[in-house]
Amino acid sequence: MKTITQDQAREILTLALATGGEFAEVFMEDTLYDTVEMTSGNITRSTTSHVKGAALRIIKDGMEINGSISDATFDKLTKLAQKLASTFTEKRIAEVEPFKEVKAGGQVKIKPNNSSIDPLKLLGEASQAAKDFSPEIVQVIGNFWRRHQNIQVFASDGTWAFDERCQTRLSLSAVASDGKNMQTISDSFGRNQGLEMFEGFDPVSFGRDIASSAVTMLHADEMVGGEMPVVIHNAFGGVILHEACGHSLEATSVAKGLSVFCGKLGQQI
Repeated sequence: MKTITQDQAREILTLALATGGEFAEVFMEDTLYDTVEMTSGNITRSTTSHVKGAALRIIKDGMEINGSISDATFDKLTKLAQKLASTFTEKRIAEVEPFKEVKAGGQVKIKPNNSSIDPLKLLGEASQAAKDFSPEIVQVIGNFWRRHQNIQVFASDGTWAFDERCQTRLSLSAVASDGKNMQTISDSFGRNQGLEMFEGFDPVSFGRDIASSAVTMLHADEMVGGEMPVVIHNAFGGVILHEACGHSLEATSVAKGLSVFCGKLGQQI
């Protein structure tokens, strides 16, 4: 990925803080997205996108000013810093601290370009296993999605960090039909990992389980409406927790005292 030196980062951040900013940060990224769709064992869609560039933000009195560029050169970042800093008109109150490298916690063990594991072969095996489960399975659609991101961060508090991030997901949908009714069941297997997530993965069992659920649903009794208890599985509550609490815990709300959680530290919610 395109990057800048520590001296260049210090100069950019110094310009960003020239008009009274309390904190400034440069975020640089180089990200590849891959998506493949497989229908009935044939690849029907394949897309790749490449996102790269840099963003700069300045924080002052709880307000954040930010901008981004796709051509992350030193000259362009310098101009961006000056433009963002012009939002404020006060004197300098903060300096850029000496940079200290912050070690990232995660590690990608098997890179996306490693040929020892073929995710499309696994997707094909899962798709075929689902199709072969029952003649009532009339269609199988599979997807493989991957994001591979490299980032670098320089911040005025001295933070200097690199990170490599991989998100990988394989998903499958099976459609069961008896000629009159249809049921579709989907499932996915994904982790914040590289291709190492497929070590020990059984695509045949994965495909069969999805097909079995679709056939079971096809012949299941109709649900009786009414009030009923709801049980959230311990591996699938993240979205609900995020919508109920996550947004209110975001720093942009907490810093301004707008969150319902403000002042509640140590209290049961």
